[in-house]
Amino acid sequence: MESQEILGKLAPLFDEMDRQCMVTEHLMDKDRWRVFLTTMWSNLVLDPENLGMTEEDLESAFNVIESEAERRLGGKDALVDAFRFLTTKDGERCMDKAKLRKNHRDMLVYFASMMVDPERHKQYMQELRGSK
Repeated sequence: MESQEILGKLAPLFDEMDRQCMVTEHLMDKDRWRVFLTTMWSNLVLDPENLGMTEEDLESAFNVIESEAERRLGGKDALVDAFRFLTTKDGERCMDKAKLRKNHRDMLVYFASMMVDPERHKQYMQELRGSK
């Protein structure tokens, strides 16, 4: 799937995220936007078909999401940084404030471990499998 088609599918989600995170006309709650962003990516990876995509589209979708996130949050690697944010005290407070359910929070923390340190995550998963 081409990037423009992916953006077309994701644009309504980005619009809603922007709408819900605007504090004033020119000020966005970036922390809250990060929670939405990480939730969107996690759900897309778990079920790309929900948005009419396939697993093969995920790399292109990642690039589209990264570009949109960088535009709003600044910096490079905005998606990975959003997951990294969730692993901080401020990220924990933001998830508390958002009143995320335990399974939602667990999903985001799990994805954060994959996104922030994929090698350590892989090792951890191998250790878990070995202990069974």
